[in-house]
Amino acid sequence: MATPILADIVPLLNLPRGKDVYTYALPLEYAGDSGKLVTIPFRARTVKGILWNISPSEQEQKFTPKTVASIGKQILTHGQRALIERCCSILGGSRATLSKLWVKHQLVLPSTIEERSSSSSVERCITGPTTEIFEELGAQFQRADAHSQHLVLAPTKEIAQQIETALRAECPNALILLAHSGERPSTFTTLLGRLESPNNQPVVVVATHMGLFLPWRRLTSIFVVDEHHTAHRQWDSEPRIDNRMVARWLAEYWGA
Repeated sequence: MATPILADIVPLLNLPRGKDVYTYALPLEYAGDSGKLVTIPFRARTVKGILWNISPSEQEQKFTPKTVASIGKQILTHGQRALIERCCSILGGSRATLSKLWVKHQLVLPSTIEERSSSSSVERCITGPTTEIFEELGAQFQRADAHSQHLVLAPTKEIAQQIETALRAECPNALILLAHSGERPSTFTTLLGRLESPNNQPVVVVATHMGLFLPWRRLTSIFVVDEHHTAHRQWDSEPRIDNRMVARWLAEYWGA
């Protein structure tokens, strides 16, 4: 009798920390990767989830896990999942809550995300107030590699919009994109395409905290704008995030 392939699945539901990962069996013929969107039977209904980890079992199981109903497209890269895991272990919160910062936009997109290796590393993580950052950003992007990707992390949507407008004037050689939770789905379609595909100009994403969890391919630098702004820390609701701390972790991941 064939040994079932077991996997950790994160249902895309509002579940408390510590109760957000469940073991399911994968179809025996499955030979893909983690990070894919799945459909699973969960209690009395069928819900969406993320195939978080695959762990073939060599031991006899004390229970018979339910089987994943269907497996769809890649929706989270290894880098995104690693950052989410670190946030949950140190800052608290559930994997589903953090995943939905990006996944909720992915659910309406037709394209597939595939992890790509990067030949770049994070050069530095720079912080500074809004009024002083544009000259530094302009100089950075003027000498940036054509295939590089950069994150400008703003504390609020309004500040992000102001920065985007200013950077379009300061950096005509770079592709400036805006990302925050209020953007239309079509905007995220464009953003995803730009991050996945090679470009002949630097890509600069001006974003709120959701920019930390984008599917980066060649992230080169991170700029945290107005680092002392209280909106960089979110402790009163899920997901609990300190943008400055998570930005350092993201820089470490891409600089490794």
